Amino acid sequence: MEKDHCSLDYYRQRLGQLSPVSAKRKQILRQIFSEVVRIAGDDVNLQLQLLIEQAKKLSGDGLDPIQKTLCEREILAQAMGILEASEKLWRNYEEQYQDAYAEAWLKTLEYFYRRYRDYNAQQAQVATWLNFRLKNEFKTQREKQYQQRQQVQSSTSEDDREDLLAMITSPSYGQDADIMRRGIEDWLQLEEELVGVTVKNQPTITAQLLLQKRFIEEVEWNQLAKEYGVAIATLSSFYERQCRGRLIAFMESNYDFIQPDTPINPCEHLRGLLGKKELRQNQFEQQLQEWIETESTLRELRLAQKPGITGQRLLQELLLTIRKPRQGLTQVAQSLGVEPGELERFYEFQLLPHILQFVHKNLSQSR
Repeated sequence: MEKDHCSLDYYRQRLGQLSPVSAKRKQILRQIFSEVVRIAGDDVNLQLQLLIEQAKKLSGDGLDPIQKTLCEREILAQAMGILEASEKLWRNYEEQYQDAYAEAWLKTLEYFYRRYRDYNAQQAQVATWLNFRLKNEFKTQREKQYQQRQQVQSSTSEDDREDLLAMITSPSYGQDADIMRRGIEDWLQLEEELVGVTVKNQPTITAQLLLQKRFIEEVEWNQLAKEYGVAIATLSSFYERQCRGRLIAFMESNYDFIQPDTPINPCEHLRGLLGKKELRQNQFEQQLQEWIETESTLRELRLAQKPGITGQRLLQELLLTIRKPRQGLTQVAQSLGVEPGELERFYEFQLLPHILQFVHKNLSQSR
């Protein structure tokens, strides 16, 4: 057994010697996994304990903090992959609480990555230790989701209806309101992009469908959730991320009597994302930079007033600026030679949907 552990130690140390971007890391991780399975056999608990033990030993390998954290995450991610694939992880099978369970599992993972050193094999199996945490987190998230649902159901004037529907129903718009409503209905039928934007794992729930049901027909959230078998939180989140911005952009670009919606400050929005604990722990800033460099869509999106400014260039400028003290959108606008308001609108209505999709994907992968 001691010899077996030596082989694991060897591969762990090899992992620590590799560059963070080395393609060989995956190969070494596969070898670590193979050794764990060879030593522990089908004993899931022993497999998990071996990986936790290897993560703990990284402290004695003389690694710099960044390399040590990366190795920890890679080894511990293997452990969580084993646990998720086993039958030992506690599951929630209530459809209406899928979002609550997903959030609880994410918080349990965060706890595990921070506190894995606290695990004591003499007191409990790894699955028992984490399931206790997961169940408590689930209760908290379920209660939070229930309260949110009650607030949505009892609300007589939701934010999106106040912000948008009032523009059509208000008598102050008169004939303009009828023109705008017909224009939006035509846009919903003709805009192909809206059909291609769907709720994850729910291809029949498109942005077109939700805008039609929610904005035009004014169907309540609880009715939509019941009709399509999806949690209210899932629908409302999708509406906010993928539908609302597109609708506002269409209205403001086609009807000059509409006052612009309150813009999002790109610098403050990015600072907020980079400051989120659940994203920081997943090396979000590094992944965001790589995405900006490689995502072809960002190079195709261009500021109408100055086509030389692409989505990629703006995001690069924003990231450079927010790293500096007392620097913000004004400095970015001066650097690019445009008005701050033009950048705000370009960011919110062109870039934000793609950024939120990337964030959602990042969080989903970390789960």
